[in-house]
Amino acid sequence: MRSIMLCRAAYLLIYADLAQKIGTPVARELRRAKLPTSLGETPDSYIPVCQATKFVREVESREGINDIGLLAAQKLTCDRLNPYLAGLTSSASTLYDLFNRFATIVRLENTAAHASMCRESEHVRSIIHLLGNVERDEQRYVEWLQAMLPIQLIRDIVGASWSPVEITLRSRFDLGPEVYATFPKTRILVGSASTSILVPAAMMTKAVRHDDDATPTT
Repeated sequence: MRSIMLCRAAYLLIYADLAQKIGTPVARELRRAKLPTSLGETPDSYIPVCQATKFVREVESREGINDIGLLAAQKLTCDRLNPYLAGLTSSASTLYDLFNRFATIVRLENTAAHASMCRESEHVRSIIHLLGNVERDEQRYVEWLQAMLPIQLIRDIVGASWSPVEITLRSRFDLGPEVYATFPKTRILVGSASTSILVPAAMMTKAVRHDDDATPTT
């Protein structure tokens, strides 16, 4: 029997917030997708990815939104993450250590997610696979968030302006100008084997600074 892919409701709430701001009747669309209308009260609950995708697809279609996945990814912050994942920086020593810890618990965000790293010459590729039957055209609604997760983890350490050398996406779609405006210095490839970001290997040894490491001021 095929297992049902689940994700934390917190991710769907990003899309719901976007829809709410442009006047979409969110409660109605949630009911149409057979999802609870009270998700805002339970962001750590798990919902079926197929139903979440249906909600997102319908909102994008009805409202004429171009690349709703990218818009949602721009709203992703580490405080949206599972508390275990959001607290990684409090115990990791380097970015490499941080990404190893991230890989061990990423399934708390999506039960079918699998994270890994591989060395590519002077870079390290951070990869997130969805180990399930996900159509490429359907995955485009979620994989910008997949790519943004490790980006946000790094930005929390090195600064909000950081961008990866490369982003690869499994789904195939035309990249609009808003993509290049968001990542002007990043090479972006669609129709790839996996969803990933490419990071300079030298960055992975960067120490993770903790609040209690700061030098007291007088």
